[in-house]
Amino acid sequence: MSENNTSYVVMDARSGELFVPAPPFNMVGATVLDLPSDLWRDFVFFVEEARKHEHSGRSELRYRFLRAGLLSLFSHLNAMFDMMIKSLKSDADYSDFKSNESKRRANRPDWPRCEHGRFVLLYTDYLKAERCIDLPVIDWSIKPLRNLLAHPSGVRDVTVADLYDLDINSLMRATDSFKAWIMEACEHCNVEYEADTEGILKTLVQSLAGQKSQPERF
Repeated sequence: MSENNTSYVVMDARSGELFVPAPPFNMVGATVLDLPSDLWRDFVFFVEEARKHEHSGRSELRYRFLRAGLLSLFSHLNAMFDMMIKSLKSDADYSDFKSNESKRRANRPDWPRCEHGRFVLLYTDYLKAERCIDLPVIDWSIKPLRNLLAHPSGVRDVTVADLYDLDINSLMRATDSFKAWIMEACEHCNVEYEADTEGILKTLVQSLAGQKSQPERF
């Protein structure tokens, strides 16, 4: 992106990847992006907008921002779950627990169909069994509504009417349960809930200032 003829060096705060614009350019700026956290802030913004339009009686705009909010929320949640799953691949104890329990539970009617649902169940039970740690309980009631948005013609049990009538306070209560689980689980699997983008940017700028040449990507 260019603003006032400025090209930006972009760093992914989670992966550490650095993307340098190709010349020619007049000036170079730098920014650090933490997409999972940005998606959370998007969710908060969209819900605030939905509340405003609920109070003003503009139901269609309320509905629009609720849809955007739900999609942003689950993009954020999926990113956090994926980072935790990746971080635990080198944990031999958890890997053994996961393998054994997955085989034992695979044919149970309550075994989650989605990977993230299985992860939450297994990691919750692992911490309880191996470390006597109780993670908060997640309220999954809003997940079918996200599924409806992702697959509008292929979801059972919920309808567009359920989505349209979604109570914002109920949405926030369920959201708080997800956030509480993730924040505590992150502490036990070495994942930052939110990256220190300001600190990373400061280090990046100092590094770039000391370089005479920059690779296109590293």
